[in-house]
Amino acid sequence: MNDKVVLITDGNSGIGQVTSMDLAKRGAKVVLACLDSEKTKAAGPGYDV
Repeated sequence: MNDKVVLITDGNSGIGQVTSMDLAKRGAKVVLACLDSEKTKAAGPGYDV
C-alpha cells in the first residue's frame, strides 16, 4: 500500500475506523472524510484533524 492514498468516509467509527487504521499500518496515506471533527479527535491517537 505504499504510495497509495485512500479516502475513507466516516473513518472515525465502526468499520471505517478499523479499515483506516489497517490501511495506515500497511503504509497507505489515509484521508478521512468525517462530519464531526471533535469525534474524530476523540477516536484515537494519530489522527491529524
